[in-house]
Amino acid sequence: IGNGHANGTVSDNSSSGYNSPSSPEEDTTDDPALLSLYNSYEEARLIVSSSAQEDISPYYIGGKEEVKTQIFCLGQLPDFSAEDVSYVDVSLLSPIVPSKVLSLIPPSVERIFVLEQLYSWNLKWPPLYLELMTALQHSRSSPPSVQSVLFGEPSSITHLDIIKLLQQDLSS
Repeated sequence: IGNGHANGTVSDNSSSGYNSPSSPEEDTTDDPALLSLYNSYEEARLIVSSSAQEDISPYYIGGKEEVKTQIFCLGQLPDFSAEDVSYVDVSLLSPIVPSKVLSLIPPSVERIFVLEQLYSWNLKWPPLYLELMTALQHSRSSPPSVQSVLFGEPSSITHLDIIKLLQQDLSS
């Protein structure tokens, strides 16, 4: 995962690169108030992107499309590469629209790691994990396994730590 997103694809409002087709069992009805907030964000994002002459996106995607494992990350991680893994670097935590999140997850994904950089957290579930789980409730009949991982200081995490995490069995 690169902090500069050099290896990733920028996801805009309309496309993630994955765009899994909706199936009859998917409920992608988004809350109108949430959509309104997201649309306001998009308007502001386009203005700032134009002024800065740089695309500012709520999600940056890296890796291949047909993968079994995906990482959603809120925070900074070291650069790494792994076979059969894609990642979504999240830069917008709220408002998250469930249909937008679902469009970021390729149909081949069987497990998701949600990595969040939080120095301290007093509640049971961290914010990105909750948002992702909410979106997956509107998902396909067999959603992927999801594991939440919290980390503090990014400089203490190495490429090897990420690889070990990816090798874990989610059932344990």
